[in-house]
Amino acid sequence: MRTKKTPLFIGLSLFSLGVAGAVLSKITPMISHDERGAFYVLLILLILFLSLCAYMLFYAFGQKFILFQTIFEHSNDAISIVDEAGNYIWQNRSHHALFGLELEELQNRQASFYINTKEVWLKEELDRIKEFSGIFKSTSKQGYKDVFISAFRVENDLGDTLCYVQMKREAKEYLRIIEKSQSERERILALAQKDPLTQLFNRNGFDEALQKRLQEGKNGCIIFADIDNFKTINDTYGHDKGDKVLQGVSKLIQANLRGSDVIARFGGEEFVMWVEAELEKSADIAEKIRQSIANTGIESLNITCSFGVSAVEKSALEEAIKRADEAMYRAKKSGKNRVCIS
Repeated sequence: MRTKKTPLFIGLSLFSLGVAGAVLSKITPMISHDERGAFYVLLILLILFLSLCAYMLFYAFGQKFILFQTIFEHSNDAISIVDEAGNYIWQNRSHHALFGLELEELQNRQASFYINTKEVWLKEELDRIKEFSGIFKSTSKQGYKDVFISAFRVENDLGDTLCYVQMKREAKEYLRIIEKSQSERERILALAQKDPLTQLFNRNGFDEALQKRLQEGKNGCIIFADIDNFKTINDTYGHDKGDKVLQGVSKLIQANLRGSDVIARFGGEEFVMWVEAELEKSADIAEKIRQSIANTGIESLNITCSFGVSAVEKSALEEAIKRADEAMYRAKKSGKNRVCIS
């Protein structure tokens, strides 16, 4: 199944010469002797031009054919092509490796698979539903094999069947891929919702987790916290030290919250919490966290935080965060290391 350039060009040229010979035998008697030389030259140039056009046309299609054949041949999926009568006409290397059958052996049988113990003919199934996929039994050199099959019917513009294509994988391998893909999706989702430094929620994760609680009808308050003089810590001791301070603060906050509460790092040195409690109780929780941080040396440094607290009224989350932020800035202006309520 290869396309050769030179034999194709020679073949097309010989075909063109044959056609030209037939035309010459008919037209030559009609042309005067003096005009025949010029006519022959023009005819030869026309033949060469037509041969070149035909060659370029076939070459373009041939290149695409080689490209698709190469892709199919080297695919990790076991791919086979079945003709309109339902018989195998081609398989790639992976198909041969999976089933251990030579193409000559496949050509002697109709393409089929098994649902439980019932043999189903591929052609009949695809003529009925055009495409399908699933895990089925299929025959191999070693006997029956559980394989994942994805098959479809190829049609021309008129809706006539050109062929059928099967793509297969061993069932165990397919299930491993699905499991790995699921784990990868969960990992990516976690990255999209978590702050990589502290492993707390980021803004997206915080909003999603909190919306679920609000939809369940739960009430609570927002606590906004900001590490005091954090820029000075970074400038004096470096960003590595600053990162360790952020991690230390996040652990102390988590240690003073319950499993139903939600905490996020909003960026920089800012932390936001939602606690399922009334305003007064939430302020007490904030004060407990403040004291825990102030009384614990983090990275051999005296670290303090300023806090702002506000109630989430009628699910107005953004407004509550804004008021808690404003309360936190009042705490900063009042001397830092304290809790203010909005």
